Amino acid sequence: MPAGTLVDASMTPSDVVDLTAGGKSLSAARETMRTRRPVAAGEVLRTGMVEPAPAVLRGEWASLRAGAGAVRTEARVQVLQDGKVGDSVRVRASAAASSFLAKVTGDGQLEVAQ
Repeated sequence: MPAGTLVDASMTPSDVVDLTAGGKSLSAARETMRTRRPVAAGEVLRTGMVEPAPAVLRGEWASLRAGAGAVRTEARVQVLQDGKVGDSVRVRASAAASSFLAKVTGDGQLEVAQ
């Protein structure tokens, strides 16, 4: 599988433990992970070969919320950078030519960066 492939607990046997990582089990991870590098067919997947998957992925669409007080609005934007919760990433509105920064608040969720 190529680098960046999403891996979740259902893809790993529950009884497999990586002793090189202090006995951590990939299947015990609550979050979806992604491969750091290509993994060959039949190769053992170790915890050091994966990392937490970003909450937003470059090239995908996300929901952007903005507002002040009681007035709130929501729009769809294209994500231009991978980002974890708390990161600021570049995004572009569907018909816009320029990009702007938004803060990642959750899976597929952003807010206008202050």
